[in-house]
Amino acid sequence: MVWRRSHRYVPVVVCAVVACGGLIGSRPAAAQEPAPPADSLAPPLRADTIPSDTYADEGARYLLQRAREARGTEAAGLASYEATITERIYVGLSASRFRRERGLFLSEQIARVRWDSAGTETYRWMASRQEVPIIGDLADDEGRKVERGDYGEDPDDLIPLDPTADRLMMGGETFLHPLADTAGFHYRFASGDTIRIVLPSSGREITLVQVSIQPRRAEFGLLAGAVWFDRETAALVRGAYRPARPFNLEIDEPDDAEDVPGFIKPITARVDHMIVDYALQELRWWLPWRIRFEGEGRAGTLLRVPVAVEISVADYSLNEVDTLDVAEEELPPGWERRTHERELDDGRKIQEVVILPPRDSLRTSPLLSEDFFAGEPLNFSHAEIDRMERELDDLTAAYAFAPPALSRFGIFRYNRVEALSAGLRREGPVSGLTGWGELRIGVGDWIPNAEVGLREDLTGGTVEASAYYRLQAANDWGNPLNLESSINALLFGYDYGQYYRAGGVSIGLKNETGRVRHEVKAFAESHWSEEKNTNFSLANLLGRADPPPNMKADEIAIAGLSGRLRAQAGVDPHESITTGTMWGEVGVGDVQYARLAIGATVTLPLFWRLGGSLEWAAGTTFGEVPPQRLYYLAGPQTVRSVEPGQIAGEAFWLVRSEVGLGYPLVRMVAFADFGSAGDLAQLGSADPFVAVGGGVSLLDGLLRADLARGVHGAGTLRWQFLLYLDALM
Repeated sequence: MVWRRSHRYVPVVVCAVVACGGLIGSRPAAAQEPAPPADSLAPPLRADTIPSDTYADEGARYLLQRAREARGTEAAGLASYEATITERIYVGLSASRFRRERGLFLSEQIARVRWDSAGTETYRWMASRQEVPIIGDLADDEGRKVERGDYGEDPDDLIPLDPTADRLMMGGETFLHPLADTAGFHYRFASGDTIRIVLPSSGREITLVQVSIQPRRAEFGLLAGAVWFDRETAALVRGAYRPARPFNLEIDEPDDAEDVPGFIKPITARVDHMIVDYALQELRWWLPWRIRFEGEGRAGTLLRVPVAVEISVADYSLNEVDTLDVAEEELPPGWERRTHERELDDGRKIQEVVILPPRDSLRTSPLLSEDFFAGEPLNFSHAEIDRMERELDDLTAAYAFAPPALSRFGIFRYNRVEALSAGLRREGPVSGLTGWGELRIGVGDWIPNAEVGLREDLTGGTVEASAYYRLQAANDWGNPLNLESSINALLFGYDYGQYYRAGGVSIGLKNETGRVRHEVKAFAESHWSEEKNTNFSLANLLGRADPPPNMKADEIAIAGLSGRLRAQAGVDPHESITTGTMWGEVGVGDVQYARLAIGATVTLPLFWRLGGSLEWAAGTTFGEVPPQRLYYLAGPQTVRSVEPGQIAGEAFWLVRSEVGLGYPLVRMVAFADFGSAGDLAQLGSADPFVAVGGGVSLLDGLLRADLARGVHGAGTLRWQFLLYLDALM
């Protein structure tokens, strides 16, 4: 089958990473084979030179030959059909350290569609809405209020399911078709399971035969998966597949990669699955039933862009009188009829008829799903998808992908121990894995930092082993060694890190996909204390007091196990969004200790343009806890405006509240932070630290600027201005 925008489902993942939104696609020719890159796919040879190992058995050879001959004739004798088509698209935006995923783009469209063999396609729209949750409700250039789900002048083009066109490809010309004449040079095929279905009403037996597709090389333009055929007609009735390897901009679009800044590389896109299912209509024609695409794009360690597309087709009516097209003068008030002609790549012309009801009725239709923001499968069960992905994992496991070598120079950071620190990083293939090394040095301490490691990217996560001698931060919130924290330290003198030197080895498993994320790590390392080596900041030049000293860490050797679990429910900023996290650590060696903490947030709309958010967290420790394993509450993720080390202890509690006014795109926010840390027995009676203030939130809290003031607590109480990412709201 061919869709007007079929090319978008794979490129959208990459485009969303680079451009943070927007679906881009093109309409491929119905039976056109892609022109594979000259440097990746072998040139086509004569049919009599097809490799001898192309077919594992004669059954696969015979069935594939029949399927090629039947390709494009599966709808012979079908004059027309009408059906209801539903398309749902979800694009999210997240990062490995973000507390929650944000909705970047959502679309849901439902239409009654008619196709006929004479070349006419008719669409009667039933429901349509598109939203950008991270922006919310706005006003257009003329001041007109743009409501949620306002799609502009027209709904987006829906898929015209042409039963005479290709039945498999969701990626348009992105991939080499398994039924292409030259497929034998690039794939291996083998017969798989057989399914027999007996129809009780007629006693007719339908036999479906599976053929596995195994790519010869780890190329993004090749597929791995399985297809099912009706043995009687050789019609393709199901496909479940994915690219042989993930997309990598450095390999697949090297010219474009040269224009991309190094700090957001590598840019990759992983496709978890593409599934196309057909159902037998009137015991004669296999017509589309359900389709699903799911994947994720990534821009280095900065952004994750999950994408899910699901299409379902129901309520078929075959070879019946046209019930959709109505003359303009016969339409109800507010309805509209439009026609236009478009030409296909093969020269055929299609007459399109579009029947549009009033916009408000489309946006508020009861046919729209209740949980629009879930991004969850609606027509596939989780068990069914998990089973298919395990099968696809087995097929792609043999095709180890060696990512290109990537070097990054001038990786800068700034803190009060190293001052300005610069480094270089190199990644590349090592025996089927990804190896990496990083070397850096700061002008404040002149102590080299060195790390080397190996990483294997799996469907269920990433396994990484490393050896290191580096500066580490004891903080449980945020990352004082990243670019965001460095900017605050250099410009405003707010360095919230508590630092110590660590040398050792670790191995860990991390899963950052989905809305339940986890990581676990085993480590063995030695610790050394570090001193503050600079007071410099722009604010310090203008008269701000020197930053406080760094903590004094215990010099110990320990081995241990640490882990963190994160979960999220909800994405819609107009509904409640909850997140939860639990983390802990156990260490043995020169000291024995354990740590355990838990936290949760809830964000919800209140009334009018007001929203509120509440966060709480608490934790404790056991045993002999060194200073580098205490809890430190300071910074934009805990209690704003306090100095690092001002709130520290073996146990803690934290409560933060925010109230925002405006749209997700821009909100004015007022907040109050309450927190305390110390000995567990005295924690309940100790005076808490309190900070209040206000700020501006952009893109549903993705970017935030705050002005905070401490109003209660021991020590210095002052004003602070903060810039940071991933706020509560």
